[in-house]
Amino acid sequence: MNFISALLATASIAALPIGSESKWRVLSFDGTGLNEVASSEEGVEIAVSNSASALLFVFPKSREIGEFAVAGAIEGTQKQIAGANWENAPDDALLRVGVIETGDRKLNPLERIAALRWVKELESMLDGGSEGIGKTHCFHLLPEEEWIGESREKPSISLFHETVVATPSDTGAFAWTNKFVEPVKARGFWVIADGDNMQSQFTTTSKEL
Repeated sequence: MNFISALLATASIAALPIGSESKWRVLSFDGTGLNEVASSEEGVEIAVSNSASALLFVFPKSREIGEFAVAGAIEGTQKQIAGANWENAPDDALLRVGVIETGDRKLNPLERIAALRWVKELESMLDGGSEGIGKTHCFHLLPEEEWIGESREKPSISLFHETVVATPSDTGAFAWTNKFVEPVKARGFWVIADGDNMQSQFTTTSKEL
């Protein structure tokens, strides 16, 4: 089963297998339950129950990403706060796809002591000798249609640039395509379904990415 069945890079199309333990890694967060992840005929199912965790795919070496497409379906819903706006919304998402840009940012010894465990794990997973990381371009699937097009630097992590790109249809189906203005030199992808802040229960099935 291919989780990423159509990853469009500048010069090629690649399929990335979800079942390859040497490729995909689970990134957990302190104090937060893990999502349940399973492959099926429908795609890759990420079951959220008051939980959040990431799937991380690291390229053997940096590659340029010009465009990617995402499609799937949601069962259940992400809880919302009445009157919330994009700036004060809980840090949850039905699906968050991140393109991790290559850069020169690495933790120095003092930062490593103080850094959250998941930040240190991420850097370790992305260890590539002289290469570090730059921004992570995050694209969000959220219930709020009026937020599509909103973007911001993540308040708690300035290297994360977030954009709301889509909402599910009434049947739960979703799809979007993102094309970068200029190709991004990337270390890899990460994929998150996140419902811990609002204690949500839902299942995100990804059929294409």
